[in-house]
Amino acid sequence: MKVKPSSKLYYRNKLYKLTCEDVDRQDISDIYNDPVWDKSTYGRWQDLKIRNRYPQVFIYTAEKGQAEAIYKILKPKVVDIHGPINGYHKTLLKDISFRVDIKPNLYHKKYRYQAIYGLTEAKETVDKIQNIVYSNRDGYLGQGLYYSLGYTSPRVFVKGDEELMFLKLATEEHIKAINRVVTIEEIRQNG
Repeated sequence: MKVKPSSKLYYRNKLYKLTCEDVDRQDISDIYNDPVWDKSTYGRWQDLKIRNRYPQVFIYTAEKGQAEAIYKILKPKVVDIHGPINGYHKTLLKDISFRVDIKPNLYHKKYRYQAIYGLTEAKETVDKIQNIVYSNRDGYLGQGLYYSLGYTSPRVFVKGDEELMFLKLATEEHIKAINRVVTIEEIRQNG
């Protein structure tokens, strides 16, 4: 079973997504009646979700053993499987803070962090952010730094830790969230 790296957790607790084609009722019955659900902590009603989007069927499971059992049942019909590729990846997916983005590349292939300021109408805040971004164009990329109807929703992409520290010192009280990118390559190296 070859698993492609996933970038999110499916339906709040499902780690694995199997994409299948030509699945019929008998196959779904076999999946529901498999003994793997007897070993499940919450049973198949919590750990399994099947969505039919013709011509494909998407099957979501919470554990690797469940995904392997379904793969054995539907082996020739499975197109691809997405899920965690190692323990580190699984830990990142189950991180409930939602402050980690799993992507193939950094933001705009250059920036590690994203500072989100939310909807604001304070001109002083936006002016501070504009000054920081324009003074160091290599370390920052700004979006939403211009007013439209008196409101704006600024977002700043930050290259590294040093630049992030400087941005926090200047605008800490206005930052709503800071997201960090972890690339698939870094997950492979750390797992």
